[in-house]
Amino acid sequence: MSVQKVKIAARLRPRLVGELDDNSVQVVRASDKSAASYGNSSSEGMSFIAVANPRDPSQIFKFP
Repeated sequence: MSVQKVKIAARLRPRLVGELDDNSVQVVRASDKSAASYGNSSSEGMSFIAVANPRDPSQIFKFP
């Protein structure tokens, strides 16, 4: 079985007028006090993009 790395490219854009905000994608800055609420203490002092898993919204993916 061959294994290949998959790179994901996403284009983040501002919300359109009238578009519902479901908070599925958030930018968390290191200076933001809510950064610590995204899991373990290793997230502190780092900025990242937090994306909710569309199949299980309780899971949050973090991308540095």
